[in-house]
Amino acid sequence: MQFQYTGQMVLQALSPQERSLFHPYLKVMDDHLYMPLQRMYEGAAVHAGDSTSSASLLAVQELLPIVTSVAEFICAEVAQRFPDYRCESGPLTDLEVRISSIRDVEMFQVYLGLCALEGSVVAVQQELFPLCVMLYPPLKVEWKLVRQMLELLDEALHSRLSPASYTFLLPYLQAVQGMFSLEVFPESDPIWSHHPDVLRYMGTARKLLQELVSQEVT
Repeated sequence: MQFQYTGQMVLQALSPQERSLFHPYLKVMDDHLYMPLQRMYEGAAVHAGDSTSSASLLAVQELLPIVTSVAEFICAEVAQRFPDYRCESGPLTDLEVRISSIRDVEMFQVYLGLCALEGSVVAVQQELFPLCVMLYPPLKVEWKLVRQMLELLDEALHSRLSPASYTFLLPYLQAVQGMFSLEVFPESDPIWSHHPDVLRYMGTARKLLQELVSQEVT
């Protein structure tokens, strides 16, 4: 986050022409800081030499080029469906909020691809899920937005991927949807909508994670 905000300050100090040249560099660095892209590349390299695992590699090869366009579509749709929603940084239509939201949806997709390559949702359980549990409530990002995002992601992948790739990724996407379901995060439980007690909050988060990890989700 420090890199992201520092980068935005640098961009503001540049001319439009300089900004257009420098922004792609910041985007690449930001992506590598937030997302397990290197692990995905390494996993893809392993699968490239294994013909029996071609389905996962093909699915990821189809997914990666559309990650940003899918994220932009989803964030625009969520903002339209929740026009009055305000998170800690402002409304969903605010430029900075939109940039952060797009990055988050990209991150979910990269983790989805990583799960496909690793044949497991452990990466989400141990990394992405705890990160969301730690950050979203204090930032006033309600779980209904995450659930809406995952529903739209399902629809977008269904329409943009080949049937074989979508079918291959679907079990991992459904497992992620289950982690953020109403059963896990009831809207009626106030602990997930504000941040009154850090110790109780993180204790509940750890308990949730342990319960999820103990489940045999494949």
